[in-house]
Amino acid sequence: MNPGRFHQFGLAGARETKFGSLLHGFSQGTLADAWGVEKERIRSLLEQQNDAGIVKCKQKITFPDIQEEARHQRRHRGEDERGSRHGRRQREDEYVEETMNEIMYDEAFSASRDRPASSFYFEELKYSTRNEYPDVYVKNGGTFTQVSSQKLPSLRQVGFSVVKNALEAPSFVGNANQLIYIRQGSGRIQVTSGDGESVFDEDVQEGTMLVIPKFFPSLKLAGENGLEYVCLLSSHSPSIAYLAGRNSVYYGVPMRVLEAAFNVDEGELREIGRDEEVIFPGSSSTGLRRRGEREEEPSERRRRREEEERRGRGQGEREGRRHRGRDDDLEGQNEDQASERRRREQERQRRHEEEEDASERRRREQERRRHEEEEERRHRGRDNDLDGQNENQASQRRGEEQERQRRHEEEEKRRHRGRGDDLEGQNDRETSQEEKRRGHSRRGLPQWALL
Repeated sequence: MNPGRFHQFGLAGARETKFGSLLHGFSQGTLADAWGVEKERIRSLLEQQNDAGIVKCKQKITFPDIQEEARHQRRHRGEDERGSRHGRRQREDEYVEETMNEIMYDEAFSASRDRPASSFYFEELKYSTRNEYPDVYVKNGGTFTQVSSQKLPSLRQVGFSVVKNALEAPSFVGNANQLIYIRQGSGRIQVTSGDGESVFDEDVQEGTMLVIPKFFPSLKLAGENGLEYVCLLSSHSPSIAYLAGRNSVYYGVPMRVLEAAFNVDEGELREIGRDEEVIFPGSSSTGLRRRGEREEEPSERRRRREEEERRGRGQGEREGRRHRGRDDDLEGQNEDQASERRRREQERQRRHEEEEDASERRRREQERRRHEEEEERRHRGRDNDLDGQNENQASQRRGEEQERQRRHEEEEKRRHRGRGDDLEGQNDRETSQEEKRRGHSRRGLPQWALL
């Protein structure tokens, strides 16, 4: 899955809802063969599924201890085996399987021992499924061999893995896409999506190639002549999960949870399931069932179509009313949405106009403030000029006054000096005249008078 993307993958649920179970994508007959029950049992089980993706339990579920639950299941299977002929036959089959595995292992070991020494350098680049010990052997079923990076280390560099000579139970791969090539025989392959929609249900034969994306469960059925295929997976260590058999993912879920999820009574699911792993042996009843399914497929389709028509007639009016109600609701919803859109548009227009008005007011206010600031600066400049001019004039007047005062003082000084000079000259003249008068008088007096 990609980060941030959700894929529905339900192990239980109804078909009608988009949160359905993936089991609805398989045919009921093949699912019955995989789970070892009758077809009617599968049909009844799938029809009573809940529509809800989240199921409300009818009573409180107490989860048992995991080890205790495992011991209980082993004890339950052991009692069933000891108490029936099927158990004895199964023990015989297991003995045959173990013997067959030992024989195949000895043959594979002998084949690997006889390899030439020159092939040693290519051991990491090749792997033969025919000469190796198979992972699973089922009597009357076949063998299953999975090749991963643990067996073929070079797969870590190549980027894919192989599965050959296998007949698989319902399974899905969570970390790889599958490329399937039918090598021999014929059969049928069913592929379903995670929400229970059948995406592929066709017969396959030799030469057929099929691609199955990751998380798409698939079910493979062998034909009368068997089915041998090669599966390439886009991962050097694939993770395969099975939906039936002893290694099924359902065995990891507590029984009470499964009963609540499948909406069945307590103990009803204990009879469903098979003890085989990966490969389920075919039987004559299985072949007859498959042939019968193909023969009665048209009648089954007609029956389903008639049943759907009957259900449709019963649900037609309800669907019509529901659709009309939905249409009315949609119309009302559309009107409400249109009204809401108009209201939002008007609100946006009003806000836009208010923002424009506010912007215009801010612009005008800023211009007014700039004008006032400029006027104030001009007035301050004028005042400063006037102050400077007044100061200059006052300074000039003071200078002129001081100059006049200085000139007046100088004139006063000159006048005073002139007056002094005049007085001195006058005094000098008077003195000179006095001296002259004295001289004349001296000259007219007798000499003794001068003494």
